[in-house]
Amino acid sequence: MIRFFLKSAKDTAVGELVALEKEDLRHAKVLRLREGERVELLNGAGSFLRGVFLKDMEKGGVQIESSGSAPKEIPEIILAVGLTQGGTFETIVRQAVELGVGVVVPLKSDHAGAGVDGKRAASKHERWERIVDEGCKQSGNYWRTRVLPLQRPEEFLKEVAAAPLPGDSAESKSPTADVVHIVAALNEDAAGWRKNDFQGAKKIIVWVGPEGDFSKEEYRLLKGAGARFISLGKTVLRVETACVAAVAGVRTVLQ
Repeated sequence: MIRFFLKSAKDTAVGELVALEKEDLRHAKVLRLREGERVELLNGAGSFLRGVFLKDMEKGGVQIESSGSAPKEIPEIILAVGLTQGGTFETIVRQAVELGVGVVVPLKSDHAGAGVDGKRAASKHERWERIVDEGCKQSGNYWRTRVLPLQRPEEFLKEVAAAPLPGDSAESKSPTADVVHIVAALNEDAAGWRKNDFQGAKKIIVWVGPEGDFSKEEYRLLKGAGARFISLGKTVLRVETACVAAVAGVRTVLQ
């Protein structure tokens, strides 16, 4: 099913004709969307509309047939990952959206992110936001993944302690005891998934280091925050592979 974003989806009545934005119309043309095909409109906050596509010359819209909503997943999965080089982080963001990650936190760690500041950081963030939109429409993720600004691990730990996170509602504030930190670790002391239980957690923060891993000081900070160190296997994974493996591991335990 083809999907588009509509900010006011929850305020639109069944039977109403909703006009699509020019960018969405261009996208519909590229996809060769035909009149009468079923379309879904998302608002990024759990609400959605379903209907059929109608076109008239250069204009087009969706005749709404039904509406609904999807509950937000609890616990929410947050992926905090060291910034990678090239376009790899774009892949990480896209895969995080497909896996239903609630928040992606790009980290400027001791071994990553040097020289990424100011306009360059803002440009990257805008690109990641566009990828989130594309990923939500492709995967049918009704809750739009948020990408926080690039920050140091210690800065993010302070934000977690002073929850809610940027973009959270006041009701989503979680005590520190309701937050579980999981670190995909390369050290020999890392445990397996079977020893983990996330019962009672409202947020699970999955930490994945950059190429070169987290530094000793960063590991010390995470240990001080009560993090659990998890092994992803005997082989060394690429950062993007480790992100998928770690999030999938959390989801397996939750099931």
